[in-house]
Amino acid sequence: MKTIADFRDNNVLQYNNRLEQLEDLIDATSFVEVVELLANVAGEKAEHLRVNWQAEDDARIYDDIEGTLISTMIKLQKKEVQHANA
Repeated sequence: MKTIADFRDNNVLQYNNRLEQLEDLIDATSFVEVVELLANVAGEKAEHLRVNWQAEDDARIYDDIEGTLISTMIKLQKKEVQHANA
């Protein structure tokens, strides 16, 4: 029988694996590209909710997430340019 500690340990391992995968993706691309990918996923989720579930309120949440991620991406791009020019 699994204990709470077993579930916690499994969650920590999963988290650490995901963190490592994300770091690998950032290393292979850039923070900007990863944030852009996340923004695209949020936009696709919003569209899916609208088209398939007519869940406009839920879709707006993902629209907001997409907008926030796009703003973050723009800020990161500016920082990359500043860093490259330094």
